[in-house]
Amino acid sequence: MNATTRPDIQPGGLEDLFEGACIVDQGLTLLQWNHAAEAITGYSSAEVVGERCRDDLLLAVDPATASVRSVTNLLAETLRDSGHREIDAYLRHKDGSYVPARVRIAPFRDASGRHQVAAYIFSRELALGPLARQGPEEVGEARLDPLTGVANRKLIEMHVRLRLSEMYRHGWGFGVILVWVRGLQELAANHGPASADQALVAVARTLANRMDPQDILGRWRNDAFLALCRRITREQLEELADTFRALVGAASCPPTRDDHRLGVTAGAALAVPGCTLDSLLRRVEEFAAADQRAAG
Repeated sequence: MNATTRPDIQPGGLEDLFEGACIVDQGLTLLQWNHAAEAITGYSSAEVVGERCRDDLLLAVDPATASVRSVTNLLAETLRDSGHREIDAYLRHKDGSYVPARVRIAPFRDASGRHQVAAYIFSRELALGPLARQGPEEVGEARLDPLTGVANRKLIEMHVRLRLSEMYRHGWGFGVILVWVRGLQELAANHGPASADQALVAVARTLANRMDPQDILGRWRNDAFLALCRRITREQLEELADTFRALVGAASCPPTRDDHRLGVTAGAALAVPGCTLDSLLRRVEEFAAADQRAAG
C-alpha cells in the first residue's frame, strides 16, 4: 500500500488503549500494533507491522468439535461486509504458548468514509502462572519442575491425594487429564534439545492458561503432564481434553523454519467412589494410551 492509497489513520489513538489493538488493510497486512499488543503477545511493532496477519496468531476453538480455525478469516469477512464481530479465542504468545483472549473486530473508515481497513482489539484475563498457583512452602521445598515451572510429580500426586480425601469427606468430585506430547524427539533431533525444552515450556503454559485458576498442572513424565481439575463434570473434562489436543497441535511450537508440529494424546478420567490414587492414575494412563493408539 503506497502513500497515496494508505488510509488516514491517527497513530496516537491506539496507544491510549489498555487493551491490545491493531489495524489491518484489505490485504490483511498489519498497519498498526499498539504497545499493549506488544506487552500481551511478546511481539514488537517492528516485528509485525508491514507483515500479513499470521493465521496462527489468533485461534478460535469450536467447543462442539474441538476444531481450530484462524480468526484471520473473520477480519476478511469484516472487510467484506463491514460487520462487527466478537469472539472468544486464543492468542499466540511469541514463546509459542496460547492464552485465552476476547477479540472484538470492527470496520475502520478511511478519510473518504470507505471501509478500507479493519481494527481488532483483544484482551485477556492474566491467568495465574503455574508458579503462582503453588503456595510459598511448595516453592521453598522445590516441588516444582525446574524446566516448566509447574508442579513436579511428587507435588501433583499429593494434590490428587488431597482431592480424593475431599471427595470421600465432602462429596466434591474432580477429574484428571494425562497429556502426552508427541514429536519431541524429532524436534530435538532436527533443531536441538533446547528447542524441545522450549516446546515443553510453551505446552505447559498453554495448558495452564486454559485451566481454571483453582486447578493445578504437573509434569508427570519428561513428555507428559497431568492436569487436576476440581468440581468438573465428565462432559467438561472431555471437552477440556479435546481443547488441549486442538491447541497444542494448532501451530509449530516453538516456531521453526520447517513448521514442525507437535501432537498431543490425552486421557481423561473422573474420580468415582471406590477409586484410589493408583486405580485413578492407572485408568487415566489406559485412556491416554488408547487415545495414542487411535491417533496412530
